[in-house]
Amino acid sequence: MKRAKYIVFSSIALALIVLTFVIKYEADQEYAKKLAANQEQESATAKDNAELDVKVNPAGGVLFHLGKDVYVRAASYEYELEQQQTIEKSHATDTILTFNVRDHEQALGTLTTTIRQIDRGDKLVFAEFLSVTQEPVTIPLQLVSNSSDVSELRFDDIEFVREHDNTFGVNETTNLAGLFRFEGRAYEVIASQNFISRELVKEYEDGDKSVVRELIEEQRHVVAEQRGEQSVVAMPLTGAAGQISESWFLVGANALFNNDADALYYRDYSEIYHIRSQMWLNATGAYTKLPWSIEPGTSKGYGRNVLHQRGKIYLDELVSNGDTRFHYSMLMNSINYLLDRKVEGQLWETEYTSTWLKNDYGIRAPYTDTRHNENIALFLTDAGDYLGDEMLQNMYFEYADYLSNQVNIDNVLATENGYFILDYYGDTLTKKTHVSLNHALGEMNFLLQAYGREPNQRYMNTAIAIKQAIEDTGLQWVREDTSDFWYQINGDYTFSGRDYEILTLGDILNTLTIYKNLGLKYDPVLYATMIGHKVGYINLTGIPVTNALENALKHHGFGFLLTPETERDDNSENEPAKSAPQAS
Repeated sequence: MKRAKYIVFSSIALALIVLTFVIKYEADQEYAKKLAANQEQESATAKDNAELDVKVNPAGGVLFHLGKDVYVRAASYEYELEQQQTIEKSHATDTILTFNVRDHEQALGTLTTTIRQIDRGDKLVFAEFLSVTQEPVTIPLQLVSNSSDVSELRFDDIEFVREHDNTFGVNETTNLAGLFRFEGRAYEVIASQNFISRELVKEYEDGDKSVVRELIEEQRHVVAEQRGEQSVVAMPLTGAAGQISESWFLVGANALFNNDADALYYRDYSEIYHIRSQMWLNATGAYTKLPWSIEPGTSKGYGRNVLHQRGKIYLDELVSNGDTRFHYSMLMNSINYLLDRKVEGQLWETEYTSTWLKNDYGIRAPYTDTRHNENIALFLTDAGDYLGDEMLQNMYFEYADYLSNQVNIDNVLATENGYFILDYYGDTLTKKTHVSLNHALGEMNFLLQAYGREPNQRYMNTAIAIKQAIEDTGLQWVREDTSDFWYQINGDYTFSGRDYEILTLGDILNTLTIYKNLGLKYDPVLYATMIGHKVGYINLTGIPVTNALENALKHHGFGFLLTPETERDDNSENEPAKSAPQAS
């Protein structure tokens, strides 16, 4: 009887095992079919996205394809392909097409299009028209798709506020044209306005030069319309002899944003921070408004500010809000802007002269702004961490090496037991520049964190030298009249300028965290006294503090210093203009 039951149970168990294997086999087969179908679809999509077929029509027509059923054309004139060049870049490939533009026998100029294909298949297209005629010529550049309709989410239909800034004057560039979609197609497009400018160059006796752009006009003529079975986004380029006419657009292989709300957030962000936002782009960089204190002088000066080449907003959005094709493509573009500007063994140099740096210290272009380079190194390192790109991650050490070498070229301000690294350096330097407390703290923290990544004793030695300099000068940084900090210590050891509202305080608190993590000895009374003075000034003047700053104060035992009346404002960036001139 027991044996019979055993046989029954064994038979049932065996049947269940067989059934399980059958179900699993069928499931595996079904999964394999779906996987193969998905791979086939992805392969076909990748093929469509990767297609770049140059077709030239002497009577004016299709200039090149960007993918299946989406292409760029220009009519009215003849376009002769003069040169085609391919350049491999970081996570991207550039295809540069140069066309001679003619109206029958008359030469009109040169149209250059740089197609930057991002490794995911999206394509940034930078267009530049250089006219040779005295009368303006308009190139009717169009992006075309064979679809039933085109819709638009305009960025440029909001009211633009461009108030006069004491440092930058008036920024006359506006927002991007908008986001465009082709009905029945996966493609989405972001397009810019048309920027017309001239290049201004100041040449110096030693062959160096300062280069800026003077904006002549921004034309806002981007139009989306349906023409029969073709959806068209028209982006005309207009220019005359001596002018540079530019625009750009991004074609996404699929949706560029998660939703319209994300797209409009970017529009609003670009508008609020229009001085630094990337709206005027070409293949070599982002052009943003420059201060009036530049050479050659112009109130309409724009340039490739090295700090504004970094696309921090794109990386922040990718990390905090998830992956989108727009932010990824723009991040890759920003990375390439910076890599293209970097010279092997050197840092990023400013290519235009700041007249106040020239007048006060003899520095002219090209020169190194260590404040900007620190932020660039941090950005590229963070981007490298996000992408798993070792080459970008190593940019951290290049800046750390630069800082560690400054004492060897005497670009330091010595104190009793240490030294500060000067904020600026250039070959034409005639006297030592200043050092801002905020930046000295940032450099020291950077070196200590670099030591944490790679225990190079030079990094620690340099960081300790800056630490000693901060402690040597100590309470001299506190103003007797306000209890606020001075902004800078000058080459003659005098103090001047108005400090950031809360930025430096945040750096001091971050410094204490790093000291404790590394077990470094420091004078707690000195730092507590400095923090007390700064918080007292904040309380007295009603400066709002962020939640992050309040939490940092509490973490280190200083939360009690804030009064209940002190305003909390977590949206405040707290980066006011300082009384000292700024070399942006």
